[in-house]
Amino acid sequence: MPPGDIPNAKHEVQDKMPLQDKMPQPNFPQESIHRIFEDVARRNPSSLALVFGARKVTYGELDERADHLARVLRHEGLARGDRVAVFADRGIETIVAFVAILKAGGAYVPIETAYPGQRVEFLLQECSPFAVLTTRALAGRLGRSRARVLITEEALAAADRTGQDPIVQDRSVQDDSGPEDLAYILFTSGTTGTPKGVTVPHRAVTRLVFGQEYTRFGGDRRFLQLASLSFDAATLEIWGPLLHGGVCVLYPGGSLPDPDELMRCIRDNGVTTAWLTSTLFNTIVTVKPDALGGLEELLIGGETLSVPHVRKALELLPGLQIINGYGPTENTTFTCCYRIPRALPEGLPSIPIGSPIAHTQVHILSELMQPVAPGEIGEILCGGAGLATGYWNQDALTREKFVTPGFAPLADTVLYRTGDYGRWLPDGVIEFVGRRDDQVKIRGFRIELGEINAVLLAHPAIRDAVVVADRQQDRTVGLIAYLVSDDPSLTAEAVQEFLGLHLGSYMIPSDIIFLPALPLTVNGKLDRSSLPAPGGNRPAAALLAPGTEGEKLLQSIWTRVLKVEPIGIDMNFFDIGGTSLLSIELISEIARVTAASPRPLSVVHVYQYPTIRDFAAFLAGPGKPAQPAGLSAEDRAAKQRSARLRNRRA
Repeated sequence: MPPGDIPNAKHEVQDKMPLQDKMPQPNFPQESIHRIFEDVARRNPSSLALVFGARKVTYGELDERADHLARVLRHEGLARGDRVAVFADRGIETIVAFVAILKAGGAYVPIETAYPGQRVEFLLQECSPFAVLTTRALAGRLGRSRARVLITEEALAAADRTGQDPIVQDRSVQDDSGPEDLAYILFTSGTTGTPKGVTVPHRAVTRLVFGQEYTRFGGDRRFLQLASLSFDAATLEIWGPLLHGGVCVLYPGGSLPDPDELMRCIRDNGVTTAWLTSTLFNTIVTVKPDALGGLEELLIGGETLSVPHVRKALELLPGLQIINGYGPTENTTFTCCYRIPRALPEGLPSIPIGSPIAHTQVHILSELMQPVAPGEIGEILCGGAGLATGYWNQDALTREKFVTPGFAPLADTVLYRTGDYGRWLPDGVIEFVGRRDDQVKIRGFRIELGEINAVLLAHPAIRDAVVVADRQQDRTVGLIAYLVSDDPSLTAEAVQEFLGLHLGSYMIPSDIIFLPALPLTVNGKLDRSSLPAPGGNRPAAALLAPGTEGEKLLQSIWTRVLKVEPIGIDMNFFDIGGTSLLSIELISEIARVTAASPRPLSVVHVYQYPTIRDFAAFLAGPGKPAQPAGLSAEDRAAKQRSARLRNRRA
């Protein structure tokens, strides 16, 4: 087929796309995020805006508190375009901080509080913030950063005492941000070994939540805010409701919810819309699908959807509309969406990622940057109003990833190279095929294996290293690190602790295998097929058989959940394949078969009692401390995570 005919062929496929993609795309507001929010707040001052447990905040209250904090920021010297890091957990004050930073003309940079100290210091140094907004409890964890630290509670109290008019009364046009100004920076994993900051303007956010049909927006909608604040799904969860007069319901727990608590949160707050990673969706559908029963719409993304889990959810939750959402951070949360029909064809190999949402372009191109024919596989490139402006302080990487194809009519159009492969299906939707590099997603977090590799090679005792992704039992993706070291005393736990100083916990390999040398092909390239699979002999003492009926019952549950046998009563759940997501499944199964137990069960108990012996004693009755003296729950969790690593040498 001549190259000139290919674009026409693609247009034939596009003619078969859903009606929303053939209709003229409506315009979205050409205003900054906070200006739209202010207009909503003026029209609906007494309407509920935020819910966080028992706390409730109206639009008028949120707007007023954000005005006061914005005045403090401007008084401190913040200028248009300055960045303000937000080092805080999910909560009312954090949302106030986001709104206030935008009102003051700045851009917010969420930094995950679960990150190790060195990574927090690096991110603060990288984004060079005007200030860091944090809480009294977290201020001591900012390390050696030289950034100005503002305690949110103190700043709000000081502003409340001033009695001055809100900042919106004296803000000049020159000081205010516009649609093309920077709204926020999100740091994602980088192939160079360091995180890269994606710079997102105001218009990319307003494009995401206006003139769209992939989900419903409006004053009657209640969105659940569950994602990590440093994850771009939070953009939809926060601004989707707040720019339309809806309610943002902040999940009161962590980003890994307990199914029962999730169900209560959805039910008690009338949540209509939620977003979950694919892996978390699979787990919830497996252990407690009715936790999602109160929702009207559920968006899922971050990883490839499991067809069996989607079928089960469609069968058990007839009132729920499930939407498969696809998109990189560089194109602001969603690029394509697919509203999954209730009747899925038999033998369906995968769930499509759908078609481009409004104000969005998607092209599937060959290695020569030319459109491929329908049905042919190519790289997915995306653009439109949702496109980020690039990477913070990484001009070369920006030029590499944000490109202008050389064919008409896109000669002057900037598109982002996603690194994902896909193809147009006959009905005009896109099928995701896979990655062209070593990027993977775990629990929705995008991870560049090269970044983990770079940190490993910075260890003085590691001579060579490679990190690979391992899909475990079609449910989760794990990481395996293969290391070559000249130091025979180096242990897997020591490596894990070293990685924990630089990386988030989700980036730490669950298996570390020592090799005398990495296997190579005849061409001198890494021979991945010759890398040994995780395994190894377990200590004989760990194979101790159960001695009570309670231990026998728990052993059978451990075996069903982990799909591992034999399991001794002193073997650690996290040392034999357990993960945080599988702990949800484990505790749900234990609760089901021990319904008569007077003790309420939660996921934290798996971390506190990670062996069959300990958990059986806990269920048997009082007399066992909840956790060892001197260890916090977080310390115990970290210790159990270390236990997952098997110190093996092949």
